Amino acid sequence: MIDIEVKDNILSSDDLEHLQNEMLNKPFPWYINEILTDENQLLCSFINNYQLCHHFIGELEHSSFTSSSTFNELLPPIIEHMRVVSWKRIKANLLYPTSSIIKHGFHIDHDHPNCIASIFYVNSNDGYTEFEDGTRIESVENRLVTFPANLKHTGTTCTDSPFRVVINFNYF
Repeated sequence: MIDIEVKDNILSSDDLEHLQNEMLNKPFPWYINEILTDENQLLCSFINNYQLCHHFIGELEHSSFTSSSTFNELLPPIIEHMRVVSWKRIKANLLYPTSSIIKHGFHIDHDHPNCIASIFYVNSNDGYTEFEDGTRIESVENRLVTFPANLKHTGTTCTDSPFRVVINFNYF
C-alpha cells in the first residue's frame, strides 16, 4: 500500500454518533449525480453510474456553481486529522445496495501532483475502495484513508447495508 495511509477510530464515539445521526437518520439534503462522466472509465452499466451526493465545499460537477453546506459543522473532528492548506472539494456520496458488489470505474480525483484525497467511511458495510494495483480498503465506519488525489481508484456498492456512505475530501 504505497502512498496510502489508513487510520481507524479517528472520531470519538460521540462525534461519530452525531455525524451518523445527522447524515443517516434525519432529513439530509442528498442530490442525484453521475459517478463517472467519462464513459471510457466505466466498469458498470450506465444504469449503475448514479449516486446521491451532498456537496459540503467546492465546485459542483459540470457547473461553475460553488457550494457551501449548512452542515459543515460536522467536518472539523475529521479535518483535524489532515494537513490542509486549501480545499478543492468536500462531498459525501451515498450508494444504495445492489444484489452483488458493483465497481464503478477507476478514476483520479484531481490530476495536480500535490493534491491529496482522503475518504472518511461513515458506516460499515461490505463495499470498499479499490486502487488500480489491487489494494482494497474495506468500508469500516470511522476509518480515514488518505492518498495522492492522482492515484487511480474506484468505489463500489454494498450488499449488506441499506447504503454505503463516505465523505471525500480533496485538498492541497
